[in-house]
Amino acid sequence: MPSRAFITAGWWGYFICAAIYVVAGIRAGDWLGLTGSVFFLLATVSFMIPHYRNRKGHNDD
Repeated sequence: MPSRAFITAGWWGYFICAAIYVVAGIRAGDWLGLTGSVFFLLATVSFMIPHYRNRKGHNDD
C-alpha cells in the first residue's frame, strides 16, 4: 500500500474525530469544547485541501 494511501486514511481519521467532537460539544452544550472542535475540524480541512489538490501527477512512492 502506497504511503499516500496511509496519509489519506490518517487525514480522514482526523476529520471523523473532529466531526464527532463537534457533535459531542453541541450535545453537551459545552461552548468552549465546541469552539475548539470547530477549529480542529477547520484545521483538518485546511490540511486536506493541498493533499487532494496535489494528488494528480505526483507520486512520492
